[in-house]
Amino acid sequence: LDLQPVMLTGELKPYSRFGYAMASLGDTNGDGLDDVAISAPFGSGSGQVYIYLGSAATTISTSPAQIITGESLSVNLIGLMGFGTSLASGVDVDANSYNDLAIGSFESQQVFLLRARPVAIVATSVVANPNIVDVDNMSCPSVQTGMQHACFVVSACATYDGRGVPATLDLTYTLTVERNNVERGIQSRLFFDTPGMPNTFETNRTVVARTETCMDALVYVSNGILDRFNGFPVELELEAVNILSASSTGNDPLQDLSGFPVLATTGTSLIQVETFKDCDGNVCVPDLGLQLGTITYNSIIPGQIPTQLTAGLVSNFTIWLQVSNTGDDAFQATLTFTTPTTMDFVRIEPREVFAACSVQSITTQDTQLGCAIGNPFPGDTVRNLGVLLRPTSLLTGAEDPIVLNFSL
Repeated sequence: LDLQPVMLTGELKPYSRFGYAMASLGDTNGDGLDDVAISAPFGSGSGQVYIYLGSAATTISTSPAQIITGESLSVNLIGLMGFGTSLASGVDVDANSYNDLAIGSFESQQVFLLRARPVAIVATSVVANPNIVDVDNMSCPSVQTGMQHACFVVSACATYDGRGVPATLDLTYTLTVERNNVERGIQSRLFFDTPGMPNTFETNRTVVARTETCMDALVYVSNGILDRFNGFPVELELEAVNILSASSTGNDPLQDLSGFPVLATTGTSLIQVETFKDCDGNVCVPDLGLQLGTITYNSIIPGQIPTQLTAGLVSNFTIWLQVSNTGDDAFQATLTFTTPTTMDFVRIEPREVFAACSVQSITTQDTQLGCAIGNPFPGDTVRNLGVLLRPTSLLTGAEDPIVLNFSL
């Protein structure tokens, strides 16, 4: 056999004695590969035991699947030291088809028996119908908003198998939409039609071993969302009933762990539901163009029409631009420009064009702004837009030529 050595380091703490004791656990997760326990009895706290899973690629995984500490045991331990000075496995004490692990603590004169729980291999699938959502198709009435919304159905399914698993499992299905946005403080574009309009939906199902059990949930799209280009992430999480039990003195009957398996999930648990785009293959390739037009000036003196920017005479002026798109629809099209301190931005003209503008950055010399001019900005479209500016009191007329840069 041509096996490459794999280095395991554990916690990088001096004198932790990582590797002091080792024990083969057999196949604990049902992947056909043996797993191993390695101790560091003088590591953090009272000592640690690392569980490493077998790996088809590298013989053994380089990151521990679990770290067991003496403090994590649900017993009242005082003065526990040297947790993991000895390890022993290879015996299934409760006959559930999984080897259990005995951990010795020499300095505390104690031995702990940790029994392995069965591992349920859960296969999941998540699909959306439709899998491409037209956000303008507002055909779903919402009880919470009293309005019509675009919507889609998410179907989440699960089945399980494994060695020593029970005939049925009570599983909690949790669907979460736009998790990353919500965690970053960004309002979700999606919601479930329940009180509070949350971005999560939870339901319970009793699943029979080797039999697929599904749940459906209707997901609503908020009206007037700005980001119509990026798809909607939908995530499924499964959870089984957990167990917390007091330690045994050795005289009490051992609690049956067969009904409390650990879940090992395979299959699809995260999907991206795309938004409809009127483009070939739902992939848009816009071709935006920008041309400078005329500049019109308004005077503070009625009847006068200035032909150039004159300090003390011009009340405001408009730079007209021709924006074109000869390609596919352009989503979140933004006009970006910079104004010096001698000018204030007023608005985008004409007023009928709704362009939401925001400050992107400010320095002592200028301000950079971005204005949303279309979401989408349709293909085969030409629009004339004006940037209305007002001179500030800082404009003296002695400035060098003022340069304004515009981009899309």
